[in-house]
Amino acid sequence: MLRARHYSFGWFSLAAGLALCCPALVLDGRAQANQPEPTRLTTASPEARLPLPPRPTASSVIVLRVSAIRNPTLIPLSLDAALAPCPDSGKSWQPERLSSLGVYPPDHPGSYSLSVTAALRRLRGRGIVDSAPMCLQVRLRRLHPGEGADVPEVSLATPEWQDPK
Repeated sequence: MLRARHYSFGWFSLAAGLALCCPALVLDGRAQANQPEPTRLTTASPEARLPLPPRPTASSVIVLRVSAIRNPTLIPLSLDAALAPCPDSGKSWQPERLSSLGVYPPDHPGSYSLSVTAALRRLRGRGIVDSAPMCLQVRLRRLHPGEGADVPEVSLATPEWQDPK
């Protein structure tokens, strides 16, 4: 009769075995550790300027990802988005409006695609070239400012360019 033998190598061996068998799990953890901290908007600090990487193609759209929302009383919110000069660029011009985004449901994260074609055309008409370093200016707005004492918080991931589908 054959007997099963049990070997115990401890947690270190288990972790090393998983790293060898499933490197994607280890790499995914490293990728998450290298991601920048999300930008947080509150009613006390409602605006942020997020640097945009260079635009890959003329038809690209900006994808703004709301990574988390803390809004327990479900206060209606919106996000106003605009192209603006980055604070450290040394440039000064009025932001060019892209869109006002309704956050619904008001406690669920999500992704939003923002077309920039018309805004870039208006900027070029004002003598501002789109190759200049630009930021995405995002402003949190409560749709009913007097409603509730709760302070909602919205976390934004770094914006990315994407080709429209």
